[in-house]
Amino acid sequence: MAEGKVQDGSPQAFAFEEFRLVYESAEKVTDRRLELNRANASLSILVIGGMGIVAGWAYDPKRSADAAQLAIFVVFTVSILSIYFCRWWHAQLVAYKELNAAKFDVLNEMAKNVVFPDHPSALVVSAKPFEREWDLLEQRRQLGKFKRGFALSSSPSELTIPKSFLIFFFLTASACVVLELVLSASYLAKIAARL
Repeated sequence: MAEGKVQDGSPQAFAFEEFRLVYESAEKVTDRRLELNRANASLSILVIGGMGIVAGWAYDPKRSADAAQLAIFVVFTVSILSIYFCRWWHAQLVAYKELNAAKFDVLNEMAKNVVFPDHPSALVVSAKPFEREWDLLEQRRQLGKFKRGFALSSSPSELTIPKSFLIFFFLTASACVVLELVLSASYLAKIAARL
């Protein structure tokens, strides 16, 4: 949306109400992003707690080796699924950030020509802000870049949360593989000792 002129040569004027609408939609995107982060972090903590309960149940001395192997399988499977969940979560946060950056770019472009309802301007035109947002998002995707905006932008820690959970679940899955190998080797050694 370049700064333009109306047919009579006067600068374009954008209604304050339209500007406010775009600003409120940017705030809603931020709220949704923050809620997504809270909900997914809570879910991840619950999953970790559940994995801990399963592991604790299986390693009770009263349980058999089969219970331990079952627990390893369950924890491994949940860890792999959680890795994919964390990748999806991270991608959603990035998409929300991109959308918000586009919204604030549109707001910055509109701000130069916003007029208030009592302004004597004869002609107020639409800035077509939502159409412009999509244009900006398509341009960024074609360039393969994400331009970071400052207003209502997330902090780097917001993207670190899903990455941290992803690393935890990856390490847990790796530990399950190692434990399964150790248990299998121990089981094979017992069988060999009997022969």
